[in-house]
Amino acid sequence: MLLCLQVQSICRLVLRRSARLATSLLVSVLRLQDWLLAPRRLVVAVDGGVFLKCTNWRKYLTHYL
Repeated sequence: MLLCLQVQSICRLVLRRSARLATSLLVSVLRLQDWLLAPRRLVVAVDGGVFLKCTNWRKYLTHYL
């Protein structure tokens, strides 16, 4: 039981870290393209498995953005 809780904790940490990295990458790209000076519609493609299997990833992504 303890091992299962440790694995869940590690998975949660990895999930949050990946959301932070994706958010920082997105913000960096927006800054490079001067998106704040001339905002326009932006489409970002993300692997569908992330949204299907990790439902909290979307919440983390919007939270860090």
